[in-house]
Amino acid sequence: MSMRIAFFFLFGSLLFSESPRASAEYKKIQNSLQQGWNTWNTRSVTQHVLLPQGFSINIAFKQHYFLEEKYLRETLIGRREDNAEIVQPGAHTMNGSYTHLDLKWEEADTKISSAHIDNDLVILVSPNSIPKNRVKVIIETGMLWNRKGTLHRDQYSLTARTPGKLIKVYTTSSIVDDDPYRHNLVSPGLHIPVLPSKTIYDRKPDYVIILAPLYADIIMKKNQQYLDQGGTFVKIWPEFEIISA
Repeated sequence: MSMRIAFFFLFGSLLFSESPRASAEYKKIQNSLQQGWNTWNTRSVTQHVLLPQGFSINIAFKQHYFLEEKYLRETLIGRREDNAEIVQPGAHTMNGSYTHLDLKWEEADTKISSAHIDNDLVILVSPNSIPKNRVKVIIETGMLWNRKGTLHRDQYSLTARTPGKLIKVYTTSSIVDDDPYRHNLVSPGLHIPVLPSKTIYDRKPDYVIILAPLYADIIMKKNQQYLDQGGTFVKIWPEFEIISA
């Protein structure tokens, strides 16, 4: 009889005890961790979300064939159906300050890297090979999980207005190069215009990503004025590095 009573009281204490997830300490830990840019949305590894605002930037792909188009909006690891995307995960810090993965889907063979400092996020999409047919990179924005906000697009940027915060998203508008024979041409695959290096002084971008790592030091030395004016260079190889004055 005493064993039954002991079991009853033990079971009752577990039944009516407060769940650890409802405690103030647990919620405090949650709020402290759920901050900044990261791949918070488990529906796609190529979607970056800013918390607590719930603003998302999604990298999607559109494959163009002669008679049809295919669209990859959500990218997952380990999908098993026919012709599914293949994702090779790379480095991913716990706080999302750096992420990297390789993606193969249809004719797209690309690598996607991201890095952020505080609320400034940079995403680099680089093709590993040039597809036979056109593949477009689509940048989508949205508000997730019923968070409040509005989205707006103009000629140069996407803008999100959330309570107490304004977020702007810019895409690469041009490539700058010192070789005059490449000026006014376009890059292979993505067809990004190639312009002279003086363009960075005319347009005054916040960040310049160096895609020629072997010449990074020479590029920064020749453009010290850009740093002195408040600009920032971003190196992505062999190690990710942000250089400012």
